[in-house]
Amino acid sequence: MTDFQTKTFAQTTKLFDELTVATKANMDAAVQSGTIVAKGAEEATKRLAAFAQGLFQDQLATGKSLMGIKSFQELSNLQLALAKRTLDSAIAEANGLTELSVKVATEAAAPVAARMNAVAKMAA
Repeated sequence: MTDFQTKTFAQTTKLFDELTVATKANMDAAVQSGTIVAKGAEEATKRLAAFAQGLFQDQLATGKSLMGIKSFQELSNLQLALAKRTLDSAIAEANGLTELSVKVATEAAAPVAARMNAVAKMAA
Protein backbone atom coordinates (compact mmCIF):
# COMPACT_ATOMS: atom_id res chain seq x y z
CA MET A 1 0.00 0.00 0.00
CA THR A 2 1.08 3.51 -0.71
CA ASP A 3 1.48 6.14 1.93
CA PHE A 4 -1.71 7.83 0.76
CA GLN A 5 -3.68 4.59 0.98
CA THR A 6 -2.35 3.88 4.45
CA LYS A 7 -3.32 7.36 5.69
CA THR A 8 -6.75 7.15 4.05
CA PHE A 9 -7.37 3.70 5.53
CA ALA A 10 -6.33 4.91 8.99
CA GLN A 11 -8.54 7.99 8.74
CA THR A 12 -11.49 5.95 7.48
CA THR A 13 -11.04 3.40 10.26
CA LYS A 14 -10.88 6.16 12.86
CA LEU A 15 -14.00 7.79 11.38
CA PHE A 16 -15.92 4.50 11.50
CA ASP A 17 -14.79 3.89 15.08
CA GLU A 18 -16.00 7.37 16.09
CA LEU A 19 -19.25 6.79 14.23
CA THR A 20 -19.77 3.47 16.03
CA VAL A 21 -19.16 5.08 19.42
CA ALA A 22 -21.48 7.97 18.58
CA THR A 23 -24.21 5.62 17.34
CA LYS A 24 -24.00 3.57 20.52
CA ALA A 25 -24.19 6.72 22.63
CA ASN A 26 -27.20 7.88 20.59
CA MET A 27 -28.94 4.55 21.14
CA ASP A 28 -28.14 4.66 24.85
CA ALA A 29 -29.65 8.15 25.05
CA ALA A 30 -32.77 6.96 23.20
CA VAL A 31 -33.14 4.00 25.56
CA GLN A 32 -32.63 6.22 28.59
CA SER A 33 -35.22 8.67 27.27
CA GLY A 34 -37.67 5.87 26.55
CA THR A 35 -37.20 4.47 30.04
CA ILE A 36 -38.00 7.86 31.55
CA VAL A 37 -41.16 8.13 29.42
CA ALA A 38 -42.23 4.60 30.37
CA LYS A 39 -41.79 5.31 34.09
CA GLY A 40 -43.73 8.55 33.68
CA ALA A 41 -46.56 6.73 31.91
CA GLU A 42 -46.60 4.15 34.69
CA GLU A 43 -46.83 6.89 37.31
CA ALA A 44 -49.63 8.63 35.37
CA THR A 45 -51.54 5.35 35.09
CA LYS A 46 -51.23 4.77 38.84
CA ARG A 47 -52.44 8.30 39.53
CA LEU A 48 -55.42 7.88 37.23
CA ALA A 49 -56.32 4.54 38.81
CA ALA A 50 -56.15 6.08 42.29
CA PHE A 51 -58.25 9.01 41.08
CA ALA A 52 -60.90 6.68 39.64
CA GLN A 53 -60.91 4.65 42.86
CA GLY A 54 -61.38 7.83 44.89
CA LEU A 55 -64.28 8.91 42.69
CA PHE A 56 -65.89 5.52 43.06
CA GLN A 57 -65.54 5.60 46.84
CA ASP A 58 -66.97 9.13 47.00
CA GLN A 59 -69.93 8.20 44.85
CA LEU A 60 -70.50 5.05 46.88
CA ALA A 61 -70.56 7.11 50.09
CA THR A 62 -72.92 9.59 48.46
CA GLY A 63 -75.15 6.72 47.37
CA LYS A 64 -75.32 5.52 50.96
CA SER A 65 -76.20 9.04 52.07
CA LEU A 66 -79.10 9.04 49.63
CA MET A 67 -80.79 6.40 51.77
CA GLY A 68 -81.33 8.95 54.53
CA ILE A 69 -82.65 11.78 52.36
CA LYS A 70 -85.89 13.22 53.67
CA SER A 71 -86.43 16.20 51.38
CA PHE A 72 -85.74 17.50 47.92
CA GLN A 73 -83.53 20.20 49.48
CA GLU A 74 -81.31 17.56 51.11
CA LEU A 75 -81.11 15.70 47.79
CA SER A 76 -80.21 18.88 45.98
CA ASN A 77 -77.53 19.79 48.54
CA LEU A 78 -76.05 16.28 48.43
CA GLN A 79 -75.94 16.29 44.62
CA LEU A 80 -74.41 19.76 44.57
CA ALA A 81 -71.73 18.74 47.08
CA LEU A 82 -70.90 15.61 45.04
CA ALA A 83 -70.65 17.64 41.83
CA LYS A 84 -68.38 20.21 43.51
CA ARG A 85 -66.09 17.55 45.00
CA THR A 86 -65.91 15.71 41.68
CA LEU A 87 -65.09 18.87 39.72
CA ASP A 88 -62.52 20.04 42.28
CA SER A 89 -60.78 16.67 42.33
CA ALA A 90 -60.83 16.44 38.52
CA ILE A 91 -59.22 19.88 38.22
CA ALA A 92 -56.62 19.01 40.82
CA GLU A 93 -55.84 15.72 39.11
CA ALA A 94 -55.59 17.39 35.70
CA ASN A 95 -53.15 19.93 37.14
CA GLY A 96 -51.10 17.15 38.71
CA LEU A 97 -50.99 15.21 35.45
CA THR A 98 -49.96 18.34 33.57
CA GLU A 99 -47.08 18.90 36.00
CA LEU A 100 -46.08 15.24 35.70
CA SER A 101 -46.18 15.45 31.90
CA VAL A 102 -43.95 18.54 31.85
CA LYS A 103 -41.52 16.91 34.30
CA VAL A 104 -41.33 13.67 32.29
CA ALA A 105 -40.96 15.50 28.98
CA THR A 106 -38.16 17.66 30.38
CA GLU A 107 -36.33 14.68 31.88
CA ALA A 108 -36.81 12.52 28.78
CA ALA A 109 -35.50 15.24 26.48
CA ALA A 110 -32.30 15.73 28.48
CA PRO A 111 -30.38 12.63 27.24
CA VAL A 112 -31.35 13.30 23.62
CA ALA A 113 -30.43 16.99 23.90
CA ALA A 114 -27.07 16.05 25.39
CA ARG A 115 -26.40 13.74 22.46
CA MET A 116 -27.46 16.41 19.97
CA ASN A 117 -24.99 18.82 21.57
CA ALA A 118 -22.24 16.20 21.47
CA VAL A 119 -22.88 15.43 17.80
CA ALA A 120 -22.94 19.14 16.97
CA LYS A 121 -19.52 19.52 18.64
CA MET A 122 -18.20 16.55 16.66
CA ALA A 123 -19.41 18.08 13.41
CA ALA A 124 -17.88 21.47 14.19
